[in-house]
Amino acid sequence: MSKLFKDHSMEFSFNIKLNIALSETMGSSISLANQKYIHYIIKHTFNKDIRVISVRIKNKLQYGCYTEILKTLILYHILSREGSSNLFAQISDLNPRPIKKIKDITDFDTSKYSYWVFHYLLPLQKSLSFHRKYPFFTGKFVLPNGTSLPSSQQNIYSISVILEDLVNIFYSYNSLILDFFSKKTSNVILHQMVLLCIQDIFAIYSLIIELVNCHVFLSHIPFDPSSYQMTGMKSNLDLITSCSSQDNRLASLIHLNAIDPIPINPITNKSFFKRYGLENIISNDQPIAEPPLDTSNDALGCLVLE
Repeated sequence: MSKLFKDHSMEFSFNIKLNIALSETMGSSISLANQKYIHYIIKHTFNKDIRVISVRIKNKLQYGCYTEILKTLILYHILSREGSSNLFAQISDLNPRPIKKIKDITDFDTSKYSYWVFHYLLPLQKSLSFHRKYPFFTGKFVLPNGTSLPSSQQNIYSISVILEDLVNIFYSYNSLILDFFSKKTSNVILHQMVLLCIQDIFAIYSLIIELVNCHVFLSHIPFDPSSYQMTGMKSNLDLITSCSSQDNRLASLIHLNAIDPIPINPITNKSFFKRYGLENIISNDQPIAEPPLDTSNDALGCLVLE
């Protein structure tokens, strides 16, 4: 057997395995995909197969039933957090096949997946737009290790715009999460959806805290929680944490760190000041906001629901 034939045979077998993994993960079954399939797909977002994966996602959003669309959105959400950030360049929007025209989301029957597809799309699309606009943040809303905020963004105006976008996404996720808890649903697929959303909303809040600190240092204006809607966001996170603790399935999967009220310290948090190019303007008596949550040890909790 020639080397060329072997190479083609190997590539073909890999494609078959990837297609099986995608079919199992985005299929119409009401159960969740095997964890090994999801890990396999995540791995293949870091090579040329990301094009195959993105095409399959877009096709399923256009032609799948609502169960398949919801599961496809969940897969996209997992890949956006755990896979290659090139996914954001491959997928420009998450428009599924047309959903019936409505004036308000309350027109939907909340017992149907179509309701949750529509609701879930709103924060996911905003998040996708954010990552396409600011490609220097990862899908977990952090700057990659060893990198800094681009110098073009290290100014009060740019940071204010990023903060405005993040707050918008935060409240979009918040609406979906609290709606989920108010419906008291026990659906396993929706549990996976809301778990991902909870992980994102806490990551977004962490990034907001960092950027608020950065804005305070650059502007030399004392920290005022009301200026950044911090009090309202914290109250919503407390509510989400409380609701999660009362849900047996989520309580066993979500591990959220407590919000530390101690301000960011220039001496003990040097990496923060390096990330945002603030080394030259550090002032020990500058009033600042609280530090972000530590999400560096987040596990793939979204993958363990069976």
